[in-house]
Amino acid sequence: MFGLMCDIECSKHCLNKYCSINGDCGLGCASNFYGKKCDTPCPDNCAKVETGSVCLQQNGDCRNGIQNGT
Repeated sequence: MFGLMCDIECSKHCLNKYCSINGDCGLGCASNFYGKKCDTPCPDNCAKVETGSVCLQQNGDCRNGIQNGT
């Protein structure tokens, strides 16, 4: 929960549903989401990875480039 009254839920994509008073996800994002509030899905054309997210939490860039043919 966040906000001045702690009455707003953190993004469901924040790790452990933990966020700061302004809603930023302090522990990072669940796999395949990015942004300060982990509210943006990674691009569909990111190449798959063995573990973790297919894109970087900071900017959504694909970790292993894009899939062939896209």
